[in-house]
Amino acid sequence: MNKSTLGTIVGTALLGLAKKHSGSSSSKLKVEYNQVYFFTESWAELNLADILRPSHYRLVFERDEFGYPIDEDSIDWTPIVKLSTFIENYLKPINETEIPKIIEKVFNPKDYEEIVFHIYEASNSNIEYIESSFEYEPDKYVSKEGELSQWAISFEMKYEITTFNKNEIPTLSDVRDLFQEVIDKVYEMLQLKYGMNLERGNLDDTGEDFDQTIMIQTKEGDWVPYKKPETIVPRLRNR
Repeated sequence: MNKSTLGTIVGTALLGLAKKHSGSSSSKLKVEYNQVYFFTESWAELNLADILRPSHYRLVFERDEFGYPIDEDSIDWTPIVKLSTFIENYLKPINETEIPKIIEKVFNPKDYEEIVFHIYEASNSNIEYIESSFEYEPDKYVSKEGELSQWAISFEMKYEITTFNKNEIPTLSDVRDLFQEVIDKVYEMLQLKYGMNLERGNLDDTGEDFDQTIMIQTKEGDWVPYKKPETIVPRLRNR
């Protein structure tokens, strides 16, 4: 039995119990469904020269005879902190202005749908990349002079719908396809408008949540979570 079928059975059972306890008609009680899907596309590699002069964020470290750090502790990570701040500020108008336009065009979301798409840089993960690059790919991310050349950014996505009609809930596959279309347009926009040529990552499903709540309609017409009336046990009088 899949989650959708089980949800329908449980929701129907809960609704029946709620009606029994409240004495309300079917028009006063409904099951509200909430479905959330999460996705991420990690490690889209950015050529830093596309957006800045990497030499402004050159790492400083004690060098061995080949020009590489003696050990990780010899690296001064202060430029990385500054670089992270720069990239975060650089991405801010893209996240706030450009991404919503693409979301609106692809999803055309309804009032009860929420779509989140955020580009971010993960400084801790990038530091791990840089540390490993000295050993495995010494010239890919950092030159012998300490000049940074690559920086990884990631995309985080969330789709959420809250509805009384369970048939309106899209499948994970359908939402994934829409986000893939968004990502394609985001890459295109970043290249054409911002000159960012990214080495693409992979779109992954990172989880989902499903919930259902019995709702009751108030006299004002609003729908609020139903609370089962408390059972009042009469007290015996003292003789």
